Amino acid sequence: DYADETANIDNKPRSTGDPKYNRPDDLKKVVTVNIIDDDLPPLTLSCPPSVSEPSGTGTISVGVPSDHAPGSDATVTLSRVSASSTASTSDYTVEALKIKKNKTSGSATLSVTDDKIDEGTSESLTLRASASDYGPDTCTITLNDDDTRGVTVDPTSLAVDEGGTATYSVELKTQPEGGSVTVSHSESSTKISVSPSSLTFTSGNWSTSQSFTVSGEEDSGHANESATITHSATGGDYGSVTVPDVSVTVDDDEVGPPGITSIRPPLQPPDTEVTISGSNFGSSEGSVSFGSNSVTDITSWSDTSIVCFIPAFASAGTVKVKVTTSGNQTSSGYDYTITGQSPYRRGCGQEEDCTGEEKPQKGGSGGGGSEESEDPPGGGG
Repeated sequence: DYADETANIDNKPRSTGDPKYNRPDDLKKVVTVNIIDDDLPPLTLSCPPSVSEPSGTGTISVGVPSDHAPGSDATVTLSRVSASSTASTSDYTVEALKIKKNKTSGSATLSVTDDKIDEGTSESLTLRASASDYGPDTCTITLNDDDTRGVTVDPTSLAVDEGGTATYSVELKTQPEGGSVTVSHSESSTKISVSPSSLTFTSGNWSTSQSFTVSGEEDSGHANESATITHSATGGDYGSVTVPDVSVTVDDDEVGPPGITSIRPPLQPPDTEVTISGSNFGSSEGSVSFGSNSVTDITSWSDTSIVCFIPAFASAGTVKVKVTTSGNQTSSGYDYTITGQSPYRRGCGQEEDCTGEEKPQKGGSGGGGSEESEDPPGGGG
């Protein structure tokens, strides 16, 4: 305890039979001893059980016995007990703590530091309170960490043109401990190249995003290519961290050969208008052939559609239709069946068929013509 005490000593002697010790006043002699206590009145320190990142706070309270309130403001010093603490002084801040004059308690706020360092799930902090004229006390707090080491890659998929470039960013989630961190890459295909060879993050620049540049390599093919970029992190406390991959599509810049998907309407005779549908015909007019006969009458031409007339001299039967672009790329043959034969073949003249006879006009002559001129085309042999 810390209170002064007194003790009474009764010096009554034991009976010895010696008359000189038997005086009544000596028999009543008592000695009082004051014992000055050298123990200090204790501080009583109280802490919250835990405080959590990123912005948690807690109240630290201290008290003194009711009969030992300070005669003037008492400053209470809070210090970290290193032997029993895994947290460092940089992991928290605490306000100045005082007990006011004639008061028996005081309080201060402890705040956890949002340090962006992966310190595990939690750390312990033991604080010791001390003040002049009072005995010390301790308490322990758990500081909960919310940081996890990791690497952010954005985006994780991208497209790049042949001969073009695209970029993606890399950033650390926490400040590295124990040295700098290097993020390197490797590619699954020679269809792309990536630069620089690696990115380095230090305790000074770890929170700043850095970028890799992806270049699409030129080739002579007509198909898009795909590749995967894998990464690794080394150094600091990042050796066990998995870095996301980036998937890359290389868009081909060569136009493939034309391709026919349909010819409508089907089963038509020569000198009939049809529509050829497909792809990669180009925007400039090329040529079309039905078997060995070239088309001479093209109504319209686009990259996906051609409107033209079946050649007038084409023979009945199934022939291979081909489209040749203005860049001299030719499609594979598309089977199309021509039915019958046109009696009025284009190229024999606008007003005559190939026999030299007059070609009838659409809608009739308006009267006055001979019976032969009114016969339908192809009639009469």
